[in-house]
Amino acid sequence: MKKLAAVVLCAVFAFFAFGADMYHADMYNVGTWKLDVNKSDYSKNPDGAPREATLTNKENGWTYASTDAKGKKETIGFDYQTNAVSGDDKSSIKYEPTMNPSVSDVRVSQKDSGKETARVLSTYLPDGNTLVIYSSGVNPDGKQYSDVSYYKKVK
Repeated sequence: MKKLAAVVLCAVFAFFAFGADMYHADMYNVGTWKLDVNKSDYSKNPDGAPREATLTNKENGWTYASTDAKGKKETIGFDYQTNAVSGDDKSSIKYEPTMNPSVSDVRVSQKDSGKETARVLSTYLPDGNTLVIYSSGVNPDGKQYSDVSYYKKVK
């Protein structure tokens, strides 16, 4: 359940599709982003908020490292060229095209069944230093969740 939430957040963190050739706006927003737990809303997520989370966007992909409410650490990554998820062998991530280069629409599915388990929408705010991620889905326990995460650029 925690891995799915992390994959969703990563996917969210991986966000920003634009067209056939330029799939990921976040490849142009390289840098490190830290979760602002106090501004984020995890009230509709049975797992609660992570203690901390960091998203690192690079030109070739992203990594998401977090510590959950119970202290468990997790790292998940995504490679744009291979569409490979690292750190979770049960999920796949697919970017859907959007008409806005600041917005991404990511779908997370189970590899074995292809069943979609989460949808993640993310956008950069006009200040260029804030990333907002909206995610919802069904966790492995069958519980529905949704949350809103705010990230601030740190470098």
